[in-house]
Amino acid sequence: MKKRKLIHWKTIIAVIFAAAGLVIMLMMYTKLKELINQLVYLQDTTNIVLSDVSGMQSSIEKTLKEEASMVESYTIEITDLDFAGKDYEVDVSVIPKEYSENTRVSVYFGTLECPLTLDGYAYTGSIRLPLEKSFDGNVTFLLANGKKKSTEVLEDYDGLGMNLEGALSGKLEDAPVIREDTLSLKSNLQFALDGGKQFQFESLELVALFDEEEIWTQDLFADMAETMQDDSQSWKADRQLEREETQQLIAEDFLPVNSYESEMKCQFSYSLVPQENQPDEGTTQDTAAQEDLTQQNHHLRLFLRALSPEGYRFEYDVFQGDYNATEQQLDSETFDWTGHGTAYDRKGNAYHME
Repeated sequence: MKKRKLIHWKTIIAVIFAAAGLVIMLMMYTKLKELINQLVYLQDTTNIVLSDVSGMQSSIEKTLKEEASMVESYTIEITDLDFAGKDYEVDVSVIPKEYSENTRVSVYFGTLECPLTLDGYAYTGSIRLPLEKSFDGNVTFLLANGKKKSTEVLEDYDGLGMNLEGALSGKLEDAPVIREDTLSLKSNLQFALDGGKQFQFESLELVALFDEEEIWTQDLFADMAETMQDDSQSWKADRQLEREETQQLIAEDFLPVNSYESEMKCQFSYSLVPQENQPDEGTTQDTAAQEDLTQQNHHLRLFLRALSPEGYRFEYDVFQGDYNATEQQLDSETFDWTGHGTAYDRKGNAYHME
């Protein structure tokens, strides 16, 4: 009997110790979880503080740079592009923070120096630069007061941003055809404009040339208002359009544009028989009237044409082919779908892109 009681008490004591251990483990787990939460909170707080410190440091560095800068303000603006000489002209205007009549100011584009002269409160000048260089991060001001000279690199200058090659592009889906002495086109056309920081465009057309004669054009901005309806409110705010809310926007409200891309159905028909040589009803066609079409080949060219308000013109070929006078059909072996691009300056000089 005593032995059974001893075993009974040992069991009770073991259960008590096990329960106490479990309670202690639960308490330790709760405390550990609390410590982990506190650590996570501390890490988040530390990250916020570090972010604030970093922001303050950037702000302080920016303020110190502005205070240390010799220049109060400046402008660099393209005024002319010369595609024949493959260069462009920029006007520079600089207002130093401190200067006198003896102060000399120059701006360097790479190693090319542009001396500036005092004009009122600003030093101004102009220089012609190579067309294919932007001088991003490579523009420096030089201020000289007697023997003391100071230089400052324009770290916030991001180049002139001319992208002649990517300004205009397009792709025609189907080739023109000739049926019953009529040249016709019915095809989708994808096109895109991107003027970068330099160009805006007031017109965009698909043009057909037959032996250098312009026989047809289609306005590719015609549906612009419809394709931009989702952004019409922001456009109205930006352009401050004086239109009633109920009045529909038209394409001209969005012009000029810096960039635009879309797809459009293009179609036209052009009679290869001169109008004055069309036969009257009840008569036969004089074959001599078509001598120019039956005895020589002709060339057809379809291209995009974009114009800027300043007078710059961009062209991009989407199709070229020859008309075979003998077979009275377009010769498929002469079809050229290569996207040849050409830019023209305000004097008509051409810059051909590869």
